[in-house]
Amino acid sequence: MTRLVDPEEAARLVKCGRLGAFPTETVFGLGAHPFHQAALQRIYAVKGREIWQPLSLHIGQLPDLFKFSQDLPSVVSRLVDRFWPGPLALIVPASPLVPAEARSASGTVSFRYPSSQTCRLFLRFVGAPLAATSANKSGSLSPLDALDVEDEIGEEIDFLLEEGSSTCPRAPAGRSRVPLESTLVDLTEIPYRVLRIGAISLERLSAETHLPFQEAGPILSPLHLVLWKGSPLSIAKYLRDSTISEGSVVLTTTPLSLKKEVVQARLPVVGIDLFRLLARLQREQVPRIYCQDIWPMTTAIHRRLAVRTEQFVNLEKGEKTCI
Repeated sequence: MTRLVDPEEAARLVKCGRLGAFPTETVFGLGAHPFHQAALQRIYAVKGREIWQPLSLHIGQLPDLFKFSQDLPSVVSRLVDRFWPGPLALIVPASPLVPAEARSASGTVSFRYPSSQTCRLFLRFVGAPLAATSANKSGSLSPLDALDVEDEIGEEIDFLLEEGSSTCPRAPAGRSRVPLESTLVDLTEIPYRVLRIGAISLERLSAETHLPFQEAGPILSPLHLVLWKGSPLSIAKYLRDSTISEGSVVLTTTPLSLKKEVVQARLPVVGIDLFRLLARLQREQVPRIYCQDIWPMTTAIHRRLAVRTEQFVNLEKGEKTCI
């Protein structure tokens, strides 16, 4: 099991060149100190990430934005005032301090200033930005909790910082993690390009800043997942008796005769293959995914699915339970 640590210990390990996972208000990140190149290379190896894809810099205090960037456009202040700390990543020209692993071919860098109290305390103990990406294998669903991280990359990292600790309590009731990646905006061109629409919508960016934005990348949406327990024939009957959105996908181990508006796909039994398929369906904005739950409730795959489930349908007992 991965070593669980508090923010101060996590910072000490990072400053020693170790690699670990940490929470943000969106998904868990995988990060290392920007001046430990060997640790940065480990991020690419653990994630299976292409070397040409730069990491982002996560900051715990605003002055780091000015220290690790240059020639900032004046509109930065408007976005920072409205959305930071929060789930917005800004791409701006990089200063010479930014390591090659976090700098794009055009000389830019992406900054995140997370609102998670645990994450911000951790970053302040580090005393420098953290070069990071999401804490999952490339192509897979980004992790929403510590169990996600442990299941997928736990054996390959040095520590795991959990949300909430003796030095930093969990967020107040009513403030839950956003189940999407941050929205990513490139401020080096006008209109400003939104390279990924995630936790903050394009409409909200425009309405709250009155700046010109242009959609230039994928739109992420929550994973609309129904997890069901029972035989394939039972889900076929359930779907015949239900009103379902056209284009919904049913993942089963056995081919079925279903309504024509439903797409059927084979259920991958290997976790990483399943999560990559779910991530692709999420990017394609499938209206709803009906996934056969063939795993015991104590297994890692079931837990990761349960985190994202809108409804659990127990067709073995003829019951429906909302999670």
